[in-house]
Amino acid sequence: MGVSFDKEIETLPAEIHNFIKKRYTTQVGLNIFIEYSIDNLRDLLDILISKQVGISHLDWTKVVDGRLLIFVVIDMVKSPTPLEELISIINDKDYVLKITRADEFLDKFIYSRHLFPIFIGDDRVVAMGPPMMEGLIISSRELLGDAASANLLYHIGYAMGRSLYEYLKSNVGKWDLESGMRFLDAVFSSYGWGRIKRYIDQENKLTIHVENLWECEVYKKRAEEPKANLFEGCLAGFLEQFYNKRLIVRHTGCASCGDDYCIFEITIP
Repeated sequence: MGVSFDKEIETLPAEIHNFIKKRYTTQVGLNIFIEYSIDNLRDLLDILISKQVGISHLDWTKVVDGRLLIFVVIDMVKSPTPLEELISIINDKDYVLKITRADEFLDKFIYSRHLFPIFIGDDRVVAMGPPMMEGLIISSRELLGDAASANLLYHIGYAMGRSLYEYLKSNVGKWDLESGMRFLDAVFSSYGWGRIKRYIDQENKLTIHVENLWECEVYKKRAEEPKANLFEGCLAGFLEQFYNKRLIVRHTGCASCGDDYCIFEITIP
């Protein structure tokens, strides 16, 4: 039986805006603490628009004790208003508690030290950028060798999968395979790992199609064959708890090698 989670769904990339590459010298970051209300937020945006300020990036925190922090990266290239005057206009608003310039370094990056920690829903998360992802996947192979690195990544993924199973079990109780696969899709897509497009449940075999798996994208600029050891382990750790038996997980197709998506085949003895 094949189950598709969507037909053709439109997607746009989600961004976490607290670390920005500075593309123009006229870009500036601002940290603006306000008393939260929809009217206050609208008024603040109206000020930026009326002063012909370009908004390159915009992010905000959770509302805590009625306060909201807005981190905005603006481009002053078309604005007739000097930056210090703009800051003064914003700071004079009754609902503005504090406004500061965001941190910059090397004239290449703008970031806010106030947007911390990061949450998805009610769960704290950590993010890995390209250098960290490549360090985990590529450099570990260079340091440990192919076999040892693959084994290490698989078992790290396996532990993650088991923890995901326990997380779902503690929050839901009983659930079937489709619910479990939808849970994995929710987690993987929300946390940026990839999207489960469909799965095919056959006798003694489960096939899972995954779009844009980050572990394989690390290999895009390299000539070597992608290896999704971490993701294989994560699937094994989760599904072995569900089936209560040892499984064999194999990465048989890969988007980085020209396939439409990554394919994982799980053999169920």
